Amino acid sequence: GFTVNDETRAWAAIDPDGGAATRDLCPIAILQHADHPIAGRYFERARVAAQSPGIDGLCVDYECGAVWCWCDRCIARFAEETGEVVKDRSELAGEGRLAHAFREAGRRRNRDLLTHLRAVMREVNPDLRYFSLASASDMPAYWWDGRSSGRFSIREMVKFADEIACSGYFYEIPGGLKSVRPLIDFTRRAALASGREVRAGILSPIGTTVNENPRYRGVFMKPDLTRLEILLTAASGGGQLSFFRGDCFDGAHYVAIRQAVDELLAIQPFLTSGLDRSSDLDVRVAAVPDYPLTLSVSHNLMARTAWHPDPWYLFDAVQLLNDVLARERLLMLFNYAEAPLKLSVKIGGLFDPAFRLTEFKTGRELARHTRLELESGAFEATVPARDVLLVRIEPETRED
Repeated sequence: GFTVNDETRAWAAIDPDGGAATRDLCPIAILQHADHPIAGRYFERARVAAQSPGIDGLCVDYECGAVWCWCDRCIARFAEETGEVVKDRSELAGEGRLAHAFREAGRRRNRDLLTHLRAVMREVNPDLRYFSLASASDMPAYWWDGRSSGRFSIREMVKFADEIACSGYFYEIPGGLKSVRPLIDFTRRAALASGREVRAGILSPIGTTVNENPRYRGVFMKPDLTRLEILLTAASGGGQLSFFRGDCFDGAHYVAIRQAVDELLAIQPFLTSGLDRSSDLDVRVAAVPDYPLTLSVSHNLMARTAWHPDPWYLFDAVQLLNDVLARERLLMLFNYAEAPLKLSVKIGGLFDPAFRLTEFKTGRELARHTRLELESGAFEATVPARDVLLVRIEPETRED
């Protein structure tokens, strides 16, 4: 929000109908008057924040904000960039013939502002990193398939930001934690395609912040899924995991976080090796749980039907190697369902003739299989409800 007064009225953003905004300024005018106390207020905030001790960087929301100004300055810049002749503002809005191109131009104007903000930040401290927040509103439907539906937002962000924080309601939106790994993987691959290395992390609320929607009212992430999200983010190569709405934490959440950290320390050699062979896994639900019809009452006394996803959404499987010899593997089987899941696992890329599979934390033997049996899906494991099973896979005989 900006103040539009007699001093700044000439810089006010213009809507598609030609009316002047009362709380927003034209992006081009903001840059032209970046040192003005009103137009440059956010640049000054970045300058002050960058002086804070002990910070790694600044995180900026609305990285992929669309167009918000149809003033003569913005239309002239659009015509200059595209070579299009604009006869009327209506061509640039709604379903107009140039509306899509003008939205893209608006994103470029937003990027111009953020480029300047990043420059201001690094003038103060060149070691700071620029974090970009990729929220659910930037990526419609990303929770269904993060590999193909990240759309322009992440692809564009990785060209600009040092790190991407992928934000979502992973405990409630369809797909839930199932979307964590694809988002991290999609971000890293998009960055490499643009010639950069960009870290990807997860930003997740503990409690809902969408209170106006009855579906989300009173919803929060329970401790068991908090633990699973930590483990899955780390195992998927995430750069960081940040929780917000910490006022919804209770003692059980801190116990769950402590447990997850203990487990991460135990499997640290697999995490730091950087050898992920999850693509060698083919995991199926061997027995689909029987879903009862579930109704609950939210805070506004409206009934809410529990969503029963496709079985594919109920689990994740990650395989990490200890070293390049691939003789010791860690298989992480995640179950997000409210009931135990029996999973059938096919494992490829094996070299030794026979293997012993044990529970990582206790050493309890789970199975012994030949390579052919593991490659054919003979190994089945039951994972407790809303839990993870850590399986160590080793050759039956080791060479000294």
